[in-house]
Amino acid sequence: MINVNIQTEPFTAYNIRRVRGDTKKILVKLSVGQDVTTPVDITSWTNFYLTVDPSKAPVNEFNNVEQMIGVIEDATEGVVSFSPSPDTPAGSYYFDIQATDEDGGISTLVMGKYDLIQDITKD
Repeated sequence: MINVNIQTEPFTAYNIRRVRGDTKKILVKLSVGQDVTTPVDITSWTNFYLTVDPSKAPVNEFNNVEQMIGVIEDATEGVVSFSPSPDTPAGSYYFDIQATDEDGGISTLVMGKYDLIQDITKD
């Protein structure tokens, strides 16, 4: 699970490493606080996207290799999930996760590397 403290500026840095073909959900939990964190209620949040691209700073979306739409798993605990496609080719990419909060503000919550390692079993 990726733990994101939304008070961290400007975003949380995190690297994802997966095996190509695996479809286990990527879970993200949003919280606030310094010493003790409290879950963020994301009941009114929308437009959760996890986007994967070969470029660290793409100028547009034309080279995106995947964009996952987030599903709120537990709104009061701040948990959202993303289901990766089994068809994304193996390679080294970059990703970010964005969402729209209850006030309509768009925030990039997480950014980092997204490595897909070639699998052996194809079933």
